[in-house]
Amino acid sequence: MENRESVRQVPHRALRLIAARPAVFVRQGAVVAGWRREGGRRFGPYYHLTFRDAGRQQCIYLGRAGPLVEEVRHALAALRLPLVRRRAYRRLLREILGSLRADKALLHARLGALGLRLHGHEVRGWRRSPLRPRRGMW
Repeated sequence: MENRESVRQVPHRALRLIAARPAVFVRQGAVVAGWRREGGRRFGPYYHLTFRDAGRQQCIYLGRAGPLVEEVRHALAALRLPLVRRRAYRRLLREILGSLRADKALLHARLGALGLRLHGHEVRGWRRSPLRPRRGMW
C-alpha cells in the first residue's frame, strides 16, 4: 500500500509513461482486469495497463482496484477526449448531411410535380409552372 500524501512520492510508472509519451496513448492502451487461479480458487481482479510500443505488447501492473487504477483510466480518457469529440462531431455531421440529402431529394420530387426545379437555393421554372398566375387573374 502506498502513501499517496507523501511529499516525496514519485508518480506510478504508468502515470509517468502516459505523461512522457502521450502520442502512444492517444489512440491505444487500456486498463485491463485479469484474474488468477490457485488451487481451484479465483483471485482478482488485478489490473494492468496494456499498450503496444514499437509493435510489441507491453503491460504495466497496477494492482487491485483503487485510486491508482482510476487515476490511470482518467489520464487515458483525458488524452483521448479530443479524439472522441472529433469522432462524435464527424458522426453527427454525416447524419446531418444524410438527412439534408434525403430532404433535398423529397423537395426535388415535390417541386418536379409542380413543374419547378431547385437551382442552388433558388426555385426556378415559374414561367412554365401551372402555379403561375395568368394575366388578368388579379
